[in-house]
Amino acid sequence: MLVLILPNAALIWHTIAGGGSLGIWWASTRVIENTINEYPLFSFLWGDPHAHVLGCFNQLFFLCLLAVMLVRWKLLPAGGKYLLCVILALSLGTMPAMNSWDVMVYAGVYLVVAAVIWLMHGHSLRDAVRCRLHWCRFFRLRPMRRSCTRCCPAAGPVSRDFSW
Repeated sequence: MLVLILPNAALIWHTIAGGGSLGIWWASTRVIENTINEYPLFSFLWGDPHAHVLGCFNQLFFLCLLAVMLVRWKLLPAGGKYLLCVILALSLGTMPAMNSWDVMVYAGVYLVVAAVIWLMHGHSLRDAVRCRLHWCRFFRLRPMRRSCTRCCPAAGPVSRDFSW
């Protein structure tokens, strides 16, 4: 999240060149002629509510939830895992309302973290491909049928054990 407080290079250039204290901030956002090139630090300081500013807080919240998921998944009780997945889904689902580009980035990040958790708990990617990431095998939820043998014949009955 260091990107939120870093200025762009033009601000540093205008500071070294000796612009006025308020003029350097404005000039640093007009790098290319007839365009506005704002960055998060400028928007935070001037209270300029653009989509990239509004989305920063949800992105930080989402990344913190992913960190909790990555570090504490095995220790969470079943209800905590469900709650974490629901909150992650809500956070990811609200991103398009703030900044539509964020969803494409953070959905990929979520899939990578989910794959890492899958691998950390003794599963292989070959299992995931063979089962075609069927929802009852991935989340270990109780499917409509008692077993997941439709897509994974060797799976057997699905338990409510979330310790994987």
